[in-house]
Amino acid sequence: MRQYSGGMRRFVFIFTLGMSIYHLLYALDFFELFDISMFGHHRGLSYAFILGLCFLLMPATKQSPRDRLPWYDALLFLISLAPSLYYFYHYDRMILMYTTPGNIEVILGVILFGTSLEAARRTLGLPLVFIALLFIAYTKYANYF
Repeated sequence: MRQYSGGMRRFVFIFTLGMSIYHLLYALDFFELFDISMFGHHRGLSYAFILGLCFLLMPATKQSPRDRLPWYDALLFLISLAPSLYYFYHYDRMILMYTTPGNIEVILGVILFGTSLEAARRTLGLPLVFIALLFIAYTKYANYF
């Protein structure tokens, strides 16, 4: 894991503290007191927090810097937030989508799939990525097996 100092350390602390407070409030049904239903929205926000933390804290390789955030991880951090936050904001519309998804949903889905595979590779290793890709390929080509 990365060990930051200075401003980046404060940012990661505030990010993780915000994630912890949000999940605690969700578990305590705090939002229901204000008649805010977070049932489906919660998934998008939780995934945004977790995926973002993965790119902030887990280096890409063993040779990656451990004391600073490289530009490519900062870019992956920002890119990984987009699909999950889109899902969070548009959950009500998306659950009513009975047709094929639009272009924006397809693009964000590909981004989410790619960043999720990269996060899995960083945290759990390359074998899990191959297993995930095998299962994805199975759904597409099962009729040929």
